[in-house]
Parts: sequence; structure tokens; C-alpha cells
Amino acid sequence: MGNAPARPTEVQASMMHSDLDDACTRAARAMAEADVLVLCLGDRLQEASTTAAAAEAAGSCESSTAFATSSLLESDPSLFYGIWGHQFNISRTSGPHPAFEILSRWCKKFAASPAAAKLREHQAEKALDERLPEPARATPAWKQVASRVGSSGSDHARDEEEEEVVELMYGSSDEENEAEKELTFDLRDPGAFHIFTSNTNGHAARVFGRNAVRECRGAVDQWQCCTPCRDGDVWTAPPGLLFNVDVKNHGDASQDDSPLSTPPTEEEGSRALRAPTGEPASCPTVHVVPMWHGGCMDRALSVADSFRTNHPRCRSCGGPSRPNLQLERGDVGWTDAADRHERYAGWKRALLQEVHAGADTKGEEAQESKSLRVVIVEIGAFARDGDVTTVRQESQALLRELNGTAESTGAENWQRVAQLIRINAHYPLIDGGAGGGECISVMGDELEALAQIDEALSAMAE
Repeated sequence: MGNAPARPTEVQASMMHSDLDDACTRAARAMAEADVLVLCLGDRLQEASTTAAAAEAAGSCESSTAFATSSLLESDPSLFYGIWGHQFNISRTSGPHPAFEILSRWCKKFAASPAAAKLREHQAEKALDERLPEPARATPAWKQVASRVGSSGSDHARDEEEEEVVELMYGSSDEENEAEKELTFDLRDPGAFHIFTSNTNGHAARVFGRNAVRECRGAVDQWQCCTPCRDGDVWTAPPGLLFNVDVKNHGDASQDDSPLSTPPTEEEGSRALRAPTGEPASCPTVHVVPMWHGGCMDRALSVADSFRTNHPRCRSCGGPSRPNLQLERGDVGWTDAADRHERYAGWKRALLQEVHAGADTKGEEAQESKSLRVVIVEIGAFARDGDVTTVRQESQALLRELNGTAESTGAENWQRVAQLIRINAHYPLIDGGAGGGECISVMGDELEALAQIDEALSAMAE
């Protein structure tokens, strides 16, 4: 589990609150000087972005997925799909957290930086599938296009294909989607930025594309076989899909002559969610999705068919399917797709290789070359006791790995290459009581702190 999150003392908290402006300025300076950006996004962003949608969809009480495990699917499918269908609908109908507008601007800057070209070059050499010209084309949505129009052709044709992929993944360009699509990145290799997140609502991938996002606990908009019958087989729910979830008795006092004396608990509210058999609320026709196994296409099945029922089926064996996310700690049935894991691991290898090369230069060459500078921005990881610490562990592990790689070269011009910016309303300190100089602790509301850092960045650029 790693080190427990460090809780500030009252004196430390008071000092960090009073020094918030200075901390944001130092964070902005670190951002401005960095060549590479790593965003580590915690659960606070997901909670804030779905609260309003959940209230509108399900009344006054919140739902809990804590007991919606794989065993519940066997004992009570209607309840299992009611809870997860409700979460799926919330994810699909709620917009990304406002912080993504700021983060999107930052990432676009790093995507076009000189360091991005170096990292893309390293990644191209280690592409997961040599048959595909770009790692981005390993995504399910890309395969829909590649199967029909081919992956070769002119740059202009490829641009048109990528536009079609975006439409397949995010829907058509009607007015209600325009604001969101402005934030959406294309499907090319991200270059000098990457996102690591424990959020399961899929919003980070919706904004940045899944090639730039490591969803360490999976995502509710991706599905898998419950068995699973085929290793690594994961598919994305079609655009426009919404589950038919019965929420009419979900904490609604109007169903009774007398008002409720006490509001229902999260578990009581969740148990009122039911997904009846039959058709889902909305499921548009989608194209056939080819399945890729061992680097080649062995057969093609329709994702649409697997979602024709309100209790989705596996697209391969026809058995029950489930969201491709960790339903519980130690969920042995969860399929962490190899390409999703390897994309992030490959990007980190390329980054470490470039850091090592820069730190190992000597003499005159050292005057012309320098190691990449990396800033790790962690936002809202571990908001309360009981939350998972995966994101905090990853940000600190990457910090140690990057600085340790540079130091291990033994070069005379060695210097610290990575800086952690930890933005957290309650736990902004570095864990383990070491490496304090490597961490800028920003204690405050996550969105307000991001806006302040962004404003300071803009002022520095003028």
C-alpha cells in the first residue's frame, strides 16, 4: 500500500493556507520551465464532475457502488446493472470537470514542444503493433475506421479518418457537443505529456484520447466478458448508449403520503436502482468492430449486438459482460488490457531514456545538451480516509525514478530533473517524510488553485 498520506498539523495547514499565493507562483514557475508534463488525477475531479448529474438523475440521495461486485451480478443481475447502468449514464450525460479546460491548454502546449518530437521518436521504435503506422491506431475506434478504409494513404486521407474516429468516439458535432469537442485532442501520440488517473468515468480519455491516458482502475464506458473468455478483450460502449434504469423510487418522498423522516443511505438508495430486462434506453446502430488477437484480425463481431439488451452480453461468447473497471479491491476478474498498460509503460521508458541521455552528457556536449525537465502535477488524490492511494504512489514513484535516473549517471552536471506539484485540499504534503524539496505543496480547493496557477503562467508568458 505504500506510505500513508501525510496529514498536515494545524500549524502546517495554517502556514500553507497563508502561503497559497506563493505556492501557486512557484508551481507556475516550475510549469514554465518544464519540458514534459505528467498529470496525476485523483478521485476529487470525478466526484465534483458527477455530483450535479447524479442529483438530477437519481433524486436527493447518492448511490454507492461499494457492494456492486461481480458476485452481485450472479445473485441479482437487475440490481448490478441498475447500479452500474446508473453510473454509466451519469458518466455519459455529465461534462468533464471544469479543470479539464485548464489542463487541456497546458497539454496542448506540451504536445507541440521540442521534447514531444524526441519522445515520439523513441515510442515509434517501440510501437506495440508493427503492422500499425502509429500507436494511436491500436484503439478500438481507430480499428473501426481502419477495417473499412485502410490505414494507408495520404496525410489528408488520414486526417479525414481521424476526424471520423473522433465522431465515432464522441458523437456527432451537434450544438450540445461543440463545447466539449473543443477540448478533445486528436488520436496522435501525446508526446511530452501523459495522464495517470484513478477516475473511472472516462472523462480524461474523452478529452485527451485514450493514448494519452492511463486509467489504472479501468473505465465504466469500456466493457469486458465476466469470465473473461478472451485475454485482453475490451470494447468501448457505442456512442449514444444509455441504460434503462428504474429510479422512480430512488429516495423520492413523493411516492409516499408522508415525507421521509430520514433520507435514505447510499446503500439504500443504490438498492432502489434496477435495470429491467429488455432494450436499453438508447442504443444507436454502430459499425462492426474488428477484434484483434495476436497482432492480426481473426474475426469481427458487432458491439451493437452486445448492447441490444439492457443486460449487456459479451461480444465474443455471448455470456454476461461487465464494466471494465475494478469492481472491488483484489478483483481477479478485471481485465487490465495489455495495450492500455503498455502504452503508459512505453511512454515512461522513452522519458527515462531521454532523461538518462541528457544527464549523461559531458564536456562541450553538456553545454549544448541538457536533461529534460519534468513536472508532475497531482490533483485531488486521496480526499478522505478510505480512498485508494494509487495515484499518490505513482506520482512519488515516478518522481524518485526520474531523479534517481539522472543521479545514477554520475555525471558532473547532474541536476534534479523532476518536480512534483501536489494540489490537495487536505493532504498536500509529500508522503514518507522525505524529499520535501522535490514537492511544491498547494493546499486549497483544486479548481481554484489550478486557476491561480494558470493565471500566473499567463502572466509569465507576457
